[in-house]
This record gives sequence, C-alpha cells and structure tokens, in this order.
Amino acid sequence: DLISNSIGYAIPADHYPTALDSIPVKINVNNSTERVDIKVIETTPYGTSVDSISPNASVSGDTITWQKNLNINEKAAFRYYLNIPDVSGDYTTNTELRYSNNGDYRLYGNYDLTFNIQNNSGELLQTVISKLRGLTVTSTSDADRITKATEDLSAINVNALKRKEAEQNIRLITNAADEIRKLTIDASGIRLQLDELLKIWEKKWYLMEE
Repeated sequence: DLISNSIGYAIPADHYPTALDSIPVKINVNNSTERVDIKVIETTPYGTSVDSISPNASVSGDTITWQKNLNINEKAAFRYYLNIPDVSGDYTTNTELRYSNNGDYRLYGNYDLTFNIQNNSGELLQTVISKLRGLTVTSTSDADRITKATEDLSAINVNALKRKEAEQNIRLITNAADEIRKLTIDASGIRLQLDELLKIWEKKWYLMEE
C-alpha cells in the first residue's frame, strides 16, 4: 500500500452545534511517504449549505472536491463552514480520500462525521417554558418573575417570516432573560438555553427579508 498509515483524518475542534449554526469543519492530511497526488471529496448533508471553503475547491451540488500534490512529510488542511438549518436531527458529512496510482485515483478510505442538533428553535422554546414551569419557588417575587418570563416566551411567534416579527421575538426573549436573571434560585441552565434561543433568532433575523 503506497500510503499506508501516512494519511490521517482529524475531526473538527470541539464545537457544540445548534440549529442555524455555522459549524467549522477541518480535514488534516499528513503524507509521510513519497510524493503523492490526492483528492479529498467531501459530501455534505441534505438541507445544509457551505461557505468559506479553503483552499479553493470544485463545488457541485452537495460535493466539495479538493485536489493537491503532497511532498514527503507535507501536511495539508482543508476547511469549510457547514451551515445547519433550523431542523433538529443528525447531520452526517462523508469524506472520501483518494490517491493517484498510474493516473487512476484509488480509494484510500471513507470517513463519516455526525453532528447532532438536539432542538430546533420551536422545540428549544418549549423546553425552556417547560423547565420554567417546573421550577420550585419559595417566594412570591420569584413566582411572579417566572410567570412574567413564561408569558413573554409563550407570546413568541415561532412562524415569524419578517424581520419586524423576529425583532419582537428577540425583545420577548431578552425580557424573559432579564426576569430569570433576577431569580433568587439557580436557573443557570435555563439562562444558557435562552442564550442559545436568542442566538438562533438573531440568525433568523439576519436571514429574513424586511
């Protein structure tokens, strides 16, 4: 095998993926044998898009193809951002690595990488509301703040299509976050999920029409 044990695939650095996230993907290739031509063929999941591809590559549909000549002990990195829709579930990329042998690019290996999106924006919203309602409180002030935060979150229009509607949702989320921040009991987990929800709606706003 011409390049046995000479090419390594590296998964992305730790990154917690969320709905509407742009996930950095990096593929590292190390050549420890003689000079070799390689192809890296990346197939992205249905419903996603990519940007910031580096180095330049050929893109066709859901496939990115890089071609590079590697010298002995040369390393190469191939990068892009995978843009996830507002849909929960698993998203799997496939990396196909091929090397040139007498003019034919032979398959070296296939490598799958799966990102799990636990909640879309609507599911995350309902999770936060459910957790708020499940909090145990001992003071009237805390109960009032939870009620106000729950009312604000329940008023969110999950089907918003215009920026003005998204802006109203963002205001409701920030109002709810302010109420939760004032609680005398620990609600840090809920606050983190609200931050995540806010980021999703900020991205939605950016993608929407006026």
